[in-house]
Amino acid sequence: MERTRPVFKVLVGDDDEAITEMLTTALKIRGFEVVCCYSGSQVAPLVESARVDVVLLDLVMPGLSGLEACKRLKANAETRDVPVVIMTSITSDGELADGVWKRGTAADDFISKPFDPFEVADRLEKILAGRTPR
Repeated sequence: MERTRPVFKVLVGDDDEAITEMLTTALKIRGFEVVCCYSGSQVAPLVESARVDVVLLDLVMPGLSGLEACKRLKANAETRDVPVVIMTSITSDGELADGVWKRGTAADDFISKPFDPFEVADRLEKILAGRTPR
């Protein structure tokens, strides 16, 4: 009997529709279910209502910043264990200042823009390894 891989649900939060479409296509090809939002204020309600397994979140979004949305997720007992990956084009000397962002956001990982969407899928698979869908 063949074992099937669990289907994880990803929330892609970015106000750039080209990025959400590119990530949605790549993630669906890799077997993920995808939910999208375009403002930071939509993140927490969707994580809870859609039972999202991992969040890909742009740092700079309208309404509520990705930084603040991440902090709220990590402060909530219902969502604190949901991994959050911050996507950003904000860099320091061409390198993402990981230590600064980790202290400021409590995010689980960081991805610098521009990126290869299939490499993003690889990183999500590593983050979700050993977990079961919510």
